Amino acid sequence: MVRKSGSIPVAEIKEVVSMEKFPITGAILLGGESQRLGSPKAFLIHQGRSLAALLAQKMKPHVDQVLFVGKTEDQVPEDAKEMGIFAVDEPGFPGPLAGLAGVLVHTKTPWIFLTAVDMPFFQKKTLGEMWKLRDGGDAVVPYVSGYWQPLCALWNQRVLDRLKISPWKSFQYFIDQGIFSTIRVEEEFLRSWDAELTCLRGFNTPEEWAEVQTRLS
Repeated sequence: MVRKSGSIPVAEIKEVVSMEKFPITGAILLGGESQRLGSPKAFLIHQGRSLAALLAQKMKPHVDQVLFVGKTEDQVPEDAKEMGIFAVDEPGFPGPLAGLAGVLVHTKTPWIFLTAVDMPFFQKKTLGEMWKLRDGGDAVVPYVSGYWQPLCALWNQRVLDRLKISPWKSFQYFIDQGIFSTIRVEEEFLRSWDAELTCLRGFNTPEEWAEVQTRLS
């Protein structure tokens, strides 16, 4: 089921999307140094390429542009630089909200798909299904196990004005305030096109990275 924040459930989705490329910016948050892994996740190598390059390669055929988002451009691995453009975190915001603000400032499209470099299971199907849900909303965000999942979500540039009102405390708090229209994608509905919720799968430890690599192969 899909719910629009502050309204009744959406009963029908009539739009059919068959396009290969969407008028969307694909945004990849690079994050910082991973203490448990011992190196930045963007630079991890799988099958001869950095993780940042692999994720951008998956996205690139289906979006207008790819943005790598971080504090400094040296967070972008060399082999990924040809795949996208660097956008700097917007100052004055905590954690990933700084990345969202940076993307919304620099995007050339009204809509962005936001993810993180340690969530490498991008699927065109997920992007297409969320795209179909966007009408009447400022964001399309999965809601799983009692939490918003903002790093596998669509965001409209209109949200930037709401972000500027306050530095906020977290993504969860920002969305919960209800100051913009959020299309809420319930877990059951998300599983109807992504049964194992791979779009939400990330990693933090060497063991988890090893498991991710088996799934990427």
